[in-house]
Order: sequence, then structure tokens, then C-alpha cells
Amino acid sequence: MSLPTIAVPYYEMIVPSSSKKIKFRPFLVKEEKLLLMAIESKTEKEMYESIKQTINNCVQGGIDVDELPLFDLEYIYLKIRSKSIGEKTKANFYCTECKETNQHYVDFEAVVVDKSRSLPPKIEINDSMGIMMKYPNMDVSLKMAVEAPTTQEMFDFVISCINYVYDKDNIMKAEDYSKKELSDFVESLGNETFEKMVDFIDRMPNLNYKGGFKCKKCEHDNKIEITESADFFF
Repeated sequence: MSLPTIAVPYYEMIVPSSSKKIKFRPFLVKEEKLLLMAIESKTEKEMYESIKQTINNCVQGGIDVDELPLFDLEYIYLKIRSKSIGEKTKANFYCTECKETNQHYVDFEAVVVDKSRSLPPKIEINDSMGIMMKYPNMDVSLKMAVEAPTTQEMFDFVISCINYVYDKDNIMKAEDYSKKELSDFVESLGNETFEKMVDFIDRMPNLNYKGGFKCKKCEHDNKIEITESADFFF
């Protein structure tokens, strides 16, 4: 007799960048093991690779994890985590008044993707030509997560975020052209157009949590806002 198959519940969520509805399940022991091993490695790359694998395992089709913007990846993972090991996690915060350490429960269900600063992906070059941008995926984002990327690295980063170029008659997908062809094209642009491309990336959406606590020592009301990606994985 074979061992029984255990049924797991499925939930729905909306992917922030595309507004697409997807179904997902909580992660199981095999995914938790993968995540714990990544935490033990203490490398950001291993952590995000385990998150990608967890999403691949838990989401019921319909998305390409390798192409997801980083904020989508993080948001989907937090939704899966909240249904797997709890919607809240305890973290320490300092009181801004007396510096006392306080514990506060961060509610992952209250985490949103903040699009308030984001810009439209369509950048017009002139009346008949333009560029459609896309947000960088995880691999590209992590490559740029260094203290001082070189000018060439920044330039390559911007090029990797081109979705397609269009004119009155054609749509020219970036994937159909070599890196040199794309580089030559971007180098032919005016400074104003290139700055708009950089601004689109700089102002891409990010995870945001707002909360607060009353200090146990001085009773000061503290406000909390978490926007850095790494702070959601404490």
C-alpha cells in the first residue's frame, strides 16, 4: 500500500506588475528545507534562488519566474510565506525617543507594492519613435546590488531593461538584437532620453509596510515604515 497523498489548500493573489490572478499553495517541508539551507549559506544569491524555486513549486502555472521583476518575486514569496508559517513575524525596533528595544509583529498581509513613484514604461524619442521599457528581473537586479557599479555596468543594466523599440510601422523586440546592436542604438540617443530610461528604473515599485508601536518604556508612539527588500526577510 502506498502512503497517502496529503491535500493542500490553494489561494489566489494578484501579481503587482501585471495585475494577473494566480493560484498558489503554502510551501511544504521540502521548500522550507530549501529556504533554511539558503539562510545557512548566508549569501543573498542563494536566498533569492531558493525563493525562485519555492515560487516555481508553489504557484500553479502562468508565470515565468526568471522574468519576474524583483518586487513581484518578493511580494509573491511573502504571500506564500504568510500562508505557510504565519501572517505575522516578530521583529525588534528601537524607540526613536528613548532608544529602548521593542518587539513588534510585522503583518505580511499589510505589505503592499508601492507604485506611487513609478513612471510609465513608454519613453518617446520623437513623434514617430520610442522605447518600451521593462523592469529588471532578479538576476539583473542582484548584479547591480554592489556599492559602486562601473559606468559600463550601469549602461548594460539600462540596456537590459529595454523591452522593445517601436516606430510607425514596426515593433523591434530587444531579444532579437545583439548586445552590440542595442548598445549602438542607446549610444545614439540624446541625453534626455537616456535619463528618462534611468529614471524609469530608479523609480520602479518596491515593497512597503507601514505600522507602529507604543514604546514599553517611555510610551512614545513610534511609526514604522519598511521599504528595503532585505528587511522583509529578517
